[in-house]
Amino acid sequence: MEKYPLIKIPNGLINPSLKNKKPEKPQKPTPPNKPKESGVISSLLTFFVAFFIMVFLSTNTGDSMVGFVAGVSIFLFIFFGRIYLKDQEKKEYVRKSKEYSKQLEDYQKKNIQYTKRLRDYKINQARLSEDKNFEQELFLERQLEYLKYANEPEVNTDNIVEGVSEPYFYEYLKDYFDSKIYPNLILPNRTGGRHFYPDFVYWDKEKNLLIDIEIDEPYIGKTGQPIHYSATDHQRNKKFIRNRWVVIRFTEKQIIKYPKRCCRVIKDVVAKVFGKNNINALDTSFLPKEKRWSKEKARNMANNEYRNSYLPKELQIKVKKEEIHTSPTTQTDEFNDDLPF
Repeated sequence: MEKYPLIKIPNGLINPSLKNKKPEKPQKPTPPNKPKESGVISSLLTFFVAFFIMVFLSTNTGDSMVGFVAGVSIFLFIFFGRIYLKDQEKKEYVRKSKEYSKQLEDYQKKNIQYTKRLRDYKINQARLSEDKNFEQELFLERQLEYLKYANEPEVNTDNIVEGVSEPYFYEYLKDYFDSKIYPNLILPNRTGGRHFYPDFVYWDKEKNLLIDIEIDEPYIGKTGQPIHYSATDHQRNKKFIRNRWVVIRFTEKQIIKYPKRCCRVIKDVVAKVFGKNNINALDTSFLPKEKRWSKEKARNMANNEYRNSYLPKELQIKVKKEEIHTSPTTQTDEFNDDLPF
């Protein structure tokens, strides 16, 4: 069975994709082909072919005059046709030369970029093989890229009842994390349906790291209804994780008896979540663990007024009045618990 503190971290944050992590060798640009102008030889060859046809027709027809006229006509047709084609070829050559000039200029720019990228590639290759921190830097870069797309919270406008122990823990959170702790934000459901109400949000806006901090009570003070038992909260946790949030859940007893240690857990998660394999070194042994309770266990706790065994007297008075106030956007059910405290 799971034990508190419960820490849920999106896999994309602790195992970001490092596909193509090694520097990719840049492709050398291909120079453009310089256009060629048709030479004199082709023009002379055309002239001799035309002259040969004229001579052949003049000497190999029955009527020499007819043959001569036909030969001259064909010669002139081929000769002037070649002049026309030569003029067209020249115009085409001028057009291609202009295109070539633009392509050459573009190639020269790309070649400068290629030279720079090749230099960077060689430097990064050397760093990857020699600098042990370089892969860590790449890992952190991917993590920050992942967090860019975390769904940001919004200000809560619903009238939500806070848990009796929330103001107590909030004072410690403020001392530890100052402006990064927010008590009245929601994770909006942008596709319709109900929103989700964290007890507190840790929000590092520079990195866009968001943590849903929860205080789990075993039952509702006024009615004794079991809550936060082992069959609940899974869908809610998944909702936050899909939105690229970290989830940290403490028991109410932990935050009352060991508030500073709970803050240290949050601080250590923030410190360890960034960097390859750092989270594996997370140690929460300084905070006494608590097993998740079953529904039946929560009923027994309520019957024995278990929460009074650790709550200060002023909070024991409040817990007897504790109840759920629901609205269309804060509906709860047994296995998808989203209590407003």
